[in-house]
Amino acid sequence: MRTTESTGSRLRSLFGGRGVATATATGGDQERELWDGNAWAEPEAATAASASADQTLMAATPVATAEPAATRVPAAQDHEPEDTVHDPIGSTERREARPVAGDHAARRSWDAVVDLFEKAAGDPSVAERVGRADLVVRVRALDLDGEAILLDARGGLEVLDDGSGADVDLGLATGDLERLADGRLRMAMAIAAGRAPYSGPIRRFLWVLPVVQAMARPPVAVGSAHADDDSNEDLA
Repeated sequence: MRTTESTGSRLRSLFGGRGVATATATGGDQERELWDGNAWAEPEAATAASASADQTLMAATPVATAEPAATRVPAAQDHEPEDTVHDPIGSTERREARPVAGDHAARRSWDAVVDLFEKAAGDPSVAERVGRADLVVRVRALDLDGEAILLDARGGLEVLDDGSGADVDLGLATGDLERLADGRLRMAMAIAAGRAPYSGPIRRFLWVLPVVQAMARPPVAVGSAHADDDSNEDLA
């Protein structure tokens, strides 16, 4: 015998009282549901099915993960520029980019050298000895663009403005100009060290240059090799 209940009848039967049994027969398979109060007669099966459904739902739901807080990268302007003490090469570049003080030193040294040669040219005995070189020397300042003089040492000494026709071309940096002006420069060593570029028969000029430098620092008298500068001035 097949017993059939509508959905509405089943709900009324399920919620209408205690101990009500309902049965449905479909296609020869029977399903039995027993209701006892407000709980299913088969609670374990229902609980397992509910837990399985919850697990399936949790697995399908994407879990939001907290992203780590972004680390702030300081902008370039947040930092002071590196001190030149920590950047020797940068220090040199910065000094070269600000050559004001260096220009003053080079100008002062160059003017002193020009004065020394003009003084030598004004002394007949010195000019005659320098003139034995019998050549024209162009001396230029490496640290001052366009600054050069011509030393006409042919039978005498004459200091001329820069021009053409020099037999020897000699360049000197500020440090060597200073030493030349006060009589301390060893020109041969400066040339050997590569500090003083030149062209032409420089040796003939080196023979007479000490005569000019002696005007700035006269030679020490015999027996006074260790005298100081003050005693040198007295001996002069």
